Amino acid sequence: MRSVKSVVAAGAVSLLSQAAFAADLAIAPSPMYAPPPVEEFGGWYLRGDIGMTNQQLKKLDNPGDPNTALFTSTGLGFDSATLFDLGVGYQFNNWFRADVIGQWRGRANFHGSQFAPVGVFGANFTEANNYSGSKSEAVVMANAYFDLG
Repeated sequence: MRSVKSVVAAGAVSLLSQAAFAADLAIAPSPMYAPPPVEEFGGWYLRGDIGMTNQQLKKLDNPGDPNTALFTSTGLGFDSATLFDLGVGYQFNNWFRADVIGQWRGRANFHGSQFAPVGVFGANFTEANNYSGSKSEAVVMANAYFDLG
């Protein structure tokens, strides 16, 4: 009889018992994804450069002088000058962008001399031409860039 009472008691306890929720943790909520950042200016960008120009001159021709082939040149060249540019561009996607820039190339001084032998009435003379000057430039460029990789 004792075994019957034990079985009945065990059955009653199992029928009256419920799942214990007191110590269980609540299910974590699904992660909230942040919205993508809003781009204030889209693909627009500004660009600028500061630099130096180092120009070279290999040869100087004087087409009005018949002795041009005989000339020897010395000291031909330009001094260095500053370079500034400022531009605006747009990046259309990850591999293509374009911009327009305005560039100012500062004053570069030019200098050089040419010498040539000249024979006049049996006398030998040396013709000398000394050159000097300066130049500055304003340039506008449109550029397109394709990023290949």
